[in-house]
Amino acid sequence: LSAWAPPFSTFIIGTGSTLTHCAATNTGAAGIDAQESTIRDCTSSSNGGNGYNLGRSVLSDCIAAHNTFDGIKASNSHITGCEAWQNGAIGINVRSSEVTDNGVAQTTGHGIEVIGSGSLVARNNVQTNSVTGTGAGIRVTGTANRIDENHVTDEVVVPAFQDVGIEVTGAGNVVVRNTAHANGINYALSG
Repeated sequence: LSAWAPPFSTFIIGTGSTLTHCAATNTGAAGIDAQESTIRDCTSSSNGGNGYNLGRSVLSDCIAAHNTFDGIKASNSHITGCEAWQNGAIGINVRSSEVTDNGVAQTTGHGIEVIGSGSLVARNNVQTNSVTGTGAGIRVTGTANRIDENHVTDEVVVPAFQDVGIEVTGAGNVVVRNTAHANGINYALSG
């Protein structure tokens, strides 16, 4: 199943739906919008908005690449086994979600950004993000989140900027068992 019809086509997935083995390419908006759904083995690339917009959904083994804004934007969702690369804003942008076992690379902004509370970000491989300025491999601004066992490398793309491997500005977060290497600043933890 595929969608290619500029400028404003998209997959819109309703409650209780399952979408598998699909591609959303070159749409003028988000590639795939899903609420309370399951999406597996899909690709969302070169879209005019976010690759995926998710609410209370499960996204697994998917690709988000070359989208104008975020690769994956989600709230109250579970994202696992996915790849997000070369997106125009943030690789994976979440609120109150689980983000596990993903790869994020070469985004324009932060690799993974966590806002709000109650997220788990674990076992992700994040590298070479913030390609046009200062940013972080993993950035946490919310509270009561767990950042565990991630690997963040090479966040210094533009030598004049001091990109951060893992940046936490919110209070009450747990940050354990992560590795950060070859970043402008490996860890910036406050809050």
